[in-house]
Amino acid sequence: MIGNIKCYLRVVGVRGLVSAIKGKITKTPALLQINRPGIKFPFFLRVPSSDVSTFDQIFISQEYEFDVISTPRIIVDAGANIGLASIYFSIKFPDAKIIAIEPEKSNLEILRRNIAPYGNIISVCGALWHKNARINIIDPGSGKWGFMTQA
Repeated sequence: MIGNIKCYLRVVGVRGLVSAIKGKITKTPALLQINRPGIKFPFFLRVPSSDVSTFDQIFISQEYEFDVISTPRIIVDAGANIGLASIYFSIKFPDAKIIAIEPEKSNLEILRRNIAPYGNIISVCGALWHKNARINIIDPGSGKWGFMTQA
């Protein structure tokens, strides 16, 4: 519980924490526009939701920071959720083309809003699968970030 409060304060501040508490009570998440140093354009997060901890993992804990041998020209973000990893890679590799694939509609709506200012990111409504087939989206109950695909 305390860890979640610290994470919310780190990512969305007091305003976001208050919105998260209100959202918990009303069972309705708020969509907050966030401005952060180092990220050129504002973006949107749902509070309360896993969007906040995902932002913390990617941008604050730098879990996607790794060395590459050569600069990538194409990056595929399969299961792009709301586009945070795509934005991160767009900032890190501004000359790369990033394909953000997301099958779930509510995530895709926010993803498209978040990536709109980035000319090198394109969104695809779909899922990555090992063959061309019709698949189902399964909600295992772990939040908007946890949707899974199944043939």
